[in-house]
Order: sequence, then structure tokens, then C-alpha cells
Amino acid sequence: MAKPKPVDVIMSALEPFLDELSDQWDSQPESQRRPTLPQTIDGKVNVTEIVRLLQRRNPAIKMNYVQYFHRKTPQGASNGLATLVNIIAELQGLKPIGARAVDAEAFDRLTARLESVQAQANKKTQAAVDREYLIAQLRQENDSLRAQLRMIEETGMPMRMREVR
Repeated sequence: MAKPKPVDVIMSALEPFLDELSDQWDSQPESQRRPTLPQTIDGKVNVTEIVRLLQRRNPAIKMNYVQYFHRKTPQGASNGLATLVNIIAELQGLKPIGARAVDAEAFDRLTARLESVQAQANKKTQAAVDREYLIAQLRQENDSLRAQLRMIEETGMPMRMREVR
């Protein structure tokens, strides 16, 4: 007998579970409704907790089955698990599975800030390289001038030299 696919095992426990949560949601007075789906602190669906609750219903479900809620088909579509949960999450005002932890506006601000910091770092790096080049040139000129001064001290006569480089 073939071993059942993890998605099928999850689906067999998920559908009745979501029906119960949906019924609990509907039974709450509208003015006092609170999400019945497990959620994280930032208001997203807590997939790990869902799998933990499903595991209590069906011991064949393993904690590593969390991954199947996030997997996509080769065409990029959801495998159905996340879609079922996201429908309930939307009704209850929760962020769906796969929602970014950071909102798009904050992400854009962060990206702009990182680009600005990178540009400043590039300018500072270029300034440091230019400074090192100048220091090397000045050291070379100092060495040449010291050599000329040594010749003057040794011979007592200034020597005609070409321009210092």
C-alpha cells in the first residue's frame, strides 16, 4: 500500500479544523469578534501552531509539515493548503500565510536608506584610497629631497638636479 502524500494527510485534518474555527468565528457577536485562527504577535497566521493543533487530531501529521503550507507548485501556484487557511485569515482580518513581516512602505524606506549608506561608504572608501596615494607621493618626494640634502652636506656644494618627482 502506498504511503499517503503529506498534503493529503494534512488536508484530511485541515478541512474539518477550519470548519470548526469558522463556526467559532460566526458564533461570536460581530462587535466582539476575535480571530479564531492561531496568530503571531504581528497579526499573521501562525502556521506552526496550526500544524501543532492538527497533529493533536492526527498523529500522522509531523511538525515538519509546516513546509507544505509554504510550498508552491512548479507553476508558482499555492498547493491549496495555504489558500484554504488564507481565505479564513482574510475573513478574520489576519495577514495571510507568506505575508511579509515588513510592510512594503517600510521595506522601501529601508532599501533607500541602505542605498544611501552604501553610496556614502563608497565615497569614503574612494577618499581613503586617494589619501593613501597622496601620502605615497609625498613620501617619495621627501625621500628625494633628503637624498639631495645629504649630497649637499657631504660635498658642501649644491648640485644641479632635475626637478623632483
